[in-house]
Amino acid sequence: PRIIAAGRSLHLVWADFGSPPRTVAARIAVSTFPTSLWHAVLENGAWSVPERIATSTWFGWNGETGGLAIDARGTLHVAVWKGDSAPLVYDFRLVGGRWETSRFQGSGLNHNTAIATRGDTVALGFVDMVRDTERVLVVESADHGMHWTNPIVASRRPWGPGHGSVSRLALAATADGHVLAIGEKPDDSFYLDTIRVVRMKGATGPSTTQLVVPPPTSDGFVLAGAPCGPIVMLIQTFSRTPQLFELTLPRDSLATRIRPLLSTAGIETFPGVAAGRRSAIAVFADNADSLAPARSVAMSLHVCWP
Repeated sequence: PRIIAAGRSLHLVWADFGSPPRTVAARIAVSTFPTSLWHAVLENGAWSVPERIATSTWFGWNGETGGLAIDARGTLHVAVWKGDSAPLVYDFRLVGGRWETSRFQGSGLNHNTAIATRGDTVALGFVDMVRDTERVLVVESADHGMHWTNPIVASRRPWGPGHGSVSRLALAATADGHVLAIGEKPDDSFYLDTIRVVRMKGATGPSTTQLVVPPPTSDGFVLAGAPCGPIVMLIQTFSRTPQLFELTLPRDSLATRIRPLLSTAGIETFPGVAAGRRSAIAVFADNADSLAPARSVAMSLHVCWP
């Protein structure tokens, strides 16, 4: 399940299985992948009746793919890969109590998707494979999802035996019109493969830069964008030492800067990071004492200064 706030409301979106996967073998079988996507909203202290958004042979909706976003008008956007006979990537959006859709196709769509908003602008990322090349593509809408730009290639790399495939994808939109697209790719171990910054604002072609981010033994990451521009990135490592980085996109520049902010021993896992008006908050699970139950720990970080 995913949850997101829109004003005084909370939107909850989750996927249901066609039949409950009770074993590991059943859980990874296509026949028991999520087959329906549902939505409910919490308003005035009460939950709405669950509403089915769509059905499919298989939805790409788990802890690593699919996502929610809210634009400036309060429209809920649900980005998801839909694996029917011809797999497509969808933006389902809730407008005036009714669901509208935009869909994107490719030659060989990976099930990874990501979405981000900044004001009225919506950015959607997905992964496509053409012959022996895997591409991270980003499309943008400046009118709440009604019309979209042509895809911009945010990342391109070899694909096939020995190269693996993008296993996680995340987007973050900045206040001055940049989109940060990050893909993670597994080989012998997980590592952050490339980071590219895409200048959108109606661009017709790629305008990117690339950073390679340590450490080489990362096991997942999350992003959050602050209103003033910085992107806060949290990396979980196999060494059970989460590392927090700040990625800054200077105004009207692609000269991205990255600096480590903290590395905390004893903190084991994290569910996410969120940015407010002037600070970011990261929540961890702390299991430093093996004889005691794990506890949740929240850390705040100032990212926007006067």
